[in-house]
Amino acid sequence: MDQLLDEQLLLELKEEKEYAFSVIYTRHRMKAFRVAYFMLQNQQEAEDVVQDVFSSLWKNRCKLNVSTSLKSYISAAARNKCLDMIRTKGLHHKYAVEFNHNHTEAAPANTQQEHKEFLNNIQAALKSVKSDIYKEAFTMVYLQGLDYKETAQQLGISVPVSRTYVNRAMKVIRDLMKNSLFSLL
Repeated sequence: MDQLLDEQLLLELKEEKEYAFSVIYTRHRMKAFRVAYFMLQNQQEAEDVVQDVFSSLWKNRCKLNVSTSLKSYISAAARNKCLDMIRTKGLHHKYAVEFNHNHTEAAPANTQQEHKEFLNNIQAALKSVKSDIYKEAFTMVYLQGLDYKETAQQLGISVPVSRTYVNRAMKVIRDLMKNSLFSLL
């Protein structure tokens, strides 16, 4: 029933009805926050991601094409914003350390379980990347915490090529995880 309501809300959002946006925001804000907080482990950054996701939703409302559930769409948008933030702000190392270790900070048990599932899904999706060098570049940047320059030096390639390899691996992983991971969340 929520799915049907979300579809109706999306239609009304495209018609620029602000109440539809308000209902969508109220209904899905916490889900976007949980995804962002899980990835960034920083409340302020997670709140910023939520604002970015919903502001982008409003700006692009007329050309929005949601092929999955709205919940999955917003979760994926939050995840992608987090990955962009990690990439652009140089938080690779922080992400890698938290990603690879089970932390026992004030995270609820279900967050730790989601963390393990997320890691398992990333690793499973990484197996589907056909090029070994793409896998290696992605692993170095996102799982080991190296920057693009260090990755390029270790692989014997240029920095722009290392970025390209990571981005290509990321595209495959995003495509594979788009439906499977966020339908679980």
